Amino acid sequence: MWLAAMNETLMGFFVFLTLLLWLRGRHRWAAVSFLAALFSKESAVMVFLLLPLMDVLTNRGFQWRHYLLLLAPSIVFGSIFVLTLAGNFQVGNGTYLPGPQAGLVLLKSLHRLFWPWAYIVAIALLTVKNASPN
Repeated sequence: MWLAAMNETLMGFFVFLTLLLWLRGRHRWAAVSFLAALFSKESAVMVFLLLPLMDVLTNRGFQWRHYLLLLAPSIVFGSIFVLTLAGNFQVGNGTYLPGPQAGLVLLKSLHRLFWPWAYIVAIALLTVKNASPN
């Protein structure tokens, strides 16, 4: 395995574990796994999109108190990130610069992340959901 990409594998594992634990109703353990995913790679925040989507598609509905459990890992990670921001080499060398282009960069990045498979899966799920006789 390529050592430099180890964080991707770890994040994928912990995100998958978070989703699995969430489906089984073990929300506290899912929050712990989510914290590990966040510390593996910041893009683990996609869990905030995946969990509600998964709950809607499995007809579980929204139970806000369960989602509040995810705030604790997010606050811990966010606090440590902000406290160590001065030592972050990507902020220090100007790789991460806030500005008006940030929104466009975010949209392009999300599109590249989802292209093409997430779009295909979303269309398939919507087609199946709309075709089911409820």
